[in-house]
Amino acid sequence: SPHGAMDLGDVAPTPVIEYLGDEMKKIAAMKRLFASVVLVSACSILLAGCGGSSTPVLESPLLTPDQGQTFVSPQPTPASVPPFVLPTPSSAGVATIGGVLMRDLASVDSEPIAGAVVYLARVIRSEDGTAMMAVVEETAPTAVADENGRFVFTDVPSKTYGIAISTPLGPFLVEDNTGEDLLFAAQGGAVLDLGEIRTPLPY
Repeated sequence: SPHGAMDLGDVAPTPVIEYLGDEMKKIAAMKRLFASVVLVSACSILLAGCGGSSTPVLESPLLTPDQGQTFVSPQPTPASVPPFVLPTPSSAGVATIGGVLMRDLASVDSEPIAGAVVYLARVIRSEDGTAMMAVVEETAPTAVADENGRFVFTDVPSKTYGIAISTPLGPFLVEDNTGEDLLFAAQGGAVLDLGEIRTPLPY
């Protein structure tokens, strides 16, 4: 320089200036890192508020129809009625007789007469041959209908019988579909299934 002034362009950077430059770079990098951490935290909070949390969610064990599986109702399923199998007679001289008692009223659907006391009515013939039935509750063969209205008589001697049901007013003789007394013959060694016996008996 003509006046002895120092040309700063010719002066090499001092260690202090280099140190400050490095520190400024570190500060800038830390700012970028802090901004990234803040952004990630904000996204996590937003996801958690929207139900997007990475925490595992327990699924319901119940299956729905759209999953391609059979949906099982929580309500219990009624048990099916087991088949009605009449036992084989104990000897060739006696029979097995059974059936199902159904209450058949016009006002309601048919239903089993559960717990009914059933008698085998003895047939008495009049002088002109007309069949009449008699029931002596103390000595007549007796059976009790189960919850499904089913009853069974075993070791029945070979004779002609009718069916009577115990009521508060005394034995009630069951009629067939034609309105006549229900009569049937028991044969030794045979199994006689009377099927459904429908009656309008209200009690």
